[in-house]
Amino acid sequence: FLLSLVSAQTETKYYIYQEKVLVDYYFDSVSNLELRIPYDVDESDLNINLEYEFESLEGHNLVKINSAENLSIKYVTESMINKAKKGYYFTSKNYLNESQNVKLVLPESALLVEGGLVFPEPDSITSDGRSLILKWDNYEEGQIVINYEFVKDKSFIGDRKSVV
Repeated sequence: FLLSLVSAQTETKYYIYQEKVLVDYYFDSVSNLELRIPYDVDESDLNINLEYEFESLEGHNLVKINSAENLSIKYVTESMINKAKKGYYFTSKNYLNESQNVKLVLPESALLVEGGLVFPEPDSITSDGRSLILKWDNYEEGQIVINYEFVKDKSFIGDRKSVV
């Protein structure tokens, strides 16, 4: 897929909520952009701040933009989340073929599976107090795969007995 010119500032953010992902792309400027998006995203599901063309193809869709400054593309998809025996897998393919900054926000109370797949290794893992946040700077790999699970409700205090 063609991506003629993407500016130095390209950001992709993924916010996972239950079994859906909000995908948020930001480009300083582009020309002749053809961005592949998941098959389960209809044109009515797109939030794009500028004029674009939408093409539905077999197995995926395509957003085409001739030229743009401060371009924002957002959509929600279920196709990036897979449930397995060992939790959930988030998988994102890099169709941009350009360096970008990537941020992934896991759902609240989700943790990385111990010994599970985290590829490629993020540049940083932080938290906002509720969710884990993984970041890749100048990301150019083919895909991101993250294995996570939800924390079971546990009482850290234990059973209390009344004291009279």
